[in-house]
Amino acid sequence: SLETNFPSAGYAYVVAVGNCFGPAGSTVRFSLGPTLNSFDFSAVTTSAYLGIVRGGENPQGQGTFSIARQFRVDSAGPRAFHVNSYMVYPTEGEQSFQCNGTTTVFFTENALQ
Repeated sequence: SLETNFPSAGYAYVVAVGNCFGPAGSTVRFSLGPTLNSFDFSAVTTSAYLGIVRGGENPQGQGTFSIARQFRVDSAGPRAFHVNSYMVYPTEGEQSFQCNGTTTVFFTENALQ
């Protein structure tokens, strides 16, 4: 999550990149939105496949993600953006995963084309 202050109305271009760790073979899906823990299926989404990085009895995986979205900013002041995610696969068994990343916000008075 990232909260930033805007100087006026305009547009925020939000970019998030990072990596995730969890059970090998898992898929994690991501969205960017203004509400924490609320996956926005109508917006741009992306997925990370956790390819195997450690074998053995409980193989672990790692995958990368990047996602970007433009938001309209109606007025000056603070606004928050959140990277929301959930595990798509597997649907049974170990489903915990951990993601780390960086979120950057660019502001402009005009929409990006």
